[in-house]
Amino acid sequence: MSNFTMSAHTRRKAQRKCKQRLLSERESNQPSISTAMSVAERVRRLRERRKFDAARAVNNGAGTDQC
Repeated sequence: MSNFTMSAHTRRKAQRKCKQRLLSERESNQPSISTAMSVAERVRRLRERRKFDAARAVNNGAGTDQC
């Protein structure tokens, strides 16, 4: 058994933190708009991101060649 004793302030702080965590867990159980994404939507976003990254890489490379 531990001999660690908590001060009143630390105990209240821990209780508040626990209560906030429990509240956020309850809220997270409700459906969220941002988390519902189909596989097709994920693939579309990935492809868009790759196109954007490729275009940015080309633009960055073209800017360095024009000295």
